This record gives sequence, C-alpha cells and structure tokens, in this order.
Amino acid sequence: PGRRDDLTVAFWTKWFEHNTVDEDDAARLQLPKELTDQRVRDRLKQYRGQKQLIEYASPAVFAFVWGVEVTYAKLLTTANLLAFSDDLVVKIHEALMSHGPTLKLFRATIP
Repeated sequence: PGRRDDLTVAFWTKWFEHNTVDEDDAARLQLPKELTDQRVRDRLKQYRGQKQLIEYASPAVFAFVWGVEVTYAKLLTTANLLAFSDDLVVKIHEALMSHGPTLKLFRATIP
C-alpha cells in the first residue's frame, strides 16, 4: 500500500466517522432509523443471533441518498429505457455527476 492508498483509507475513515450518528441522535433527528433496525434484524437471522454493529447515517447522507434515489426514480422510465437502452444507467450517472444540487448534497457529507 502506498501513500495514496493511505490517504484514501484516511479520507473514508474520517467520512464514516463524520456521517455516523448514534441511535439516540437518529431518533432525535427523526431519521428513518427503522430501515437500519430492519437491516440489523435481517442480519441477526442471517448470522444466527450474533451481535451486529449498528450504524446510523447522518442527515446529510440521508439527504444525498434520497436525492440520488429520487433522480433515478424520475429517470428510470419506459420511454427513457427505450430511448437509451443499455446506456440509461450511464446517462443517469452522468447527469448526477454534473447536477449542482446533487453535488451540493454530497459535499455536505464531507468532513
């Protein structure tokens, strides 16, 4: 591993710490923590009751993910699928990468 790899790991470690909230904060901020709780319950079944680490995302991450999902929901239409075929997801990704409001939402997640 080189210096670049170390910087990448350091960035994502800091990003993770910055964008993780505890269960009390998730409840106080009225985040949809029930989605995380359901995932944990599913994983408990999968791993036969072994304790699982529960991580709740910050409001900034929820806003960013929601923005991306809304964009996909609006653009994944039959008409667009017929028009762009296999390139549709690439076109949506390109649109997201150049869309100011989406980039602003992502920047809000950076420590």
